[in-house]
Amino acid sequence: MARLYSVFGKRSQKGLTLLEVLISMVVLAVGLLGLAPMMKISIDANSVGNEFSQASRLAMDKIHEYEANTIAIVIPVSAAESNVLGRYARSTRITDKTIDATIPTGVNLIKVTVAWTDPTGRSQTVTQSTYLQK
Repeated sequence: MARLYSVFGKRSQKGLTLLEVLISMVVLAVGLLGLAPMMKISIDANSVGNEFSQASRLAMDKIHEYEANTIAIVIPVSAAESNVLGRYARSTRITDKTIDATIPTGVNLIKVTVAWTDPTGRSQTVTQSTYLQK
């Protein structure tokens, strides 16, 4: 039976040695450890995005509540709510042309601001506004 020889005159291998496998596992582990900080950043960014989405939804909910209200609104309106969903503060201001000359005639400006403190201790705000025909 013929034996297989490489160009250098040694017998050719069919597989990896245990040492080669261990070295490749160490290289893979070091590479994966380099990815760990990026996972933390990604999770934090996702959390911040969720908070902004929640705050934006709370602001739009209040605007829709006023849009659905068919009772005449006495202008100006200022309302504040604290501890909305356990962590948000929501303030609402409704004005018209008599308060702010930049507002077109025949409409009210509804402005809702939602504020909260993020997990890092920084204050965040989201403001939504719309015009509502009188």
